[in-house]
Amino acid sequence: MKVNNKIEKLAKRIIEIATINGRLDDNRLLEGILNLKKRGFKNFIPLVRALKPKISKALSWQVIEITSPTSLSQENLDLIKTSISKKYKKEVDHKTFIDPSLVSGFKVQIGDDLYDASLTAQLSQITNEI
Repeated sequence: MKVNNKIEKLAKRIIEIATINGRLDDNRLLEGILNLKKRGFKNFIPLVRALKPKISKALSWQVIEITSPTSLSQENLDLIKTSISKKYKKEVDHKTFIDPSLVSGFKVQIGDDLYDASLTAQLSQITNEI
């Protein structure tokens, strides 16, 4: 097996071990890397290159991005957050963004999944059906 394949598999395994209840744990991630160093692992630069996109992807599934045309109430934010947490069976954090072009409604992004309940999306769908 090539060194690159071994490093990719090692990076994937480190992420798996460092993930607890669907959340990447910084301390476990660091422990895993330090444990490799103690054992004499020498390919840190390729490992870091392999870990970077995997860490980024893992983190993207921990935070929902909520975009709306105006600020949402805390009650609505909590409702969206609770719904997503139930669907994905894990606690999530959230970031909010304002985009007046949505007109009304909102969009929620978690990882690669996008839920678009905006008026803009509905109008676009109607236009595409005509």
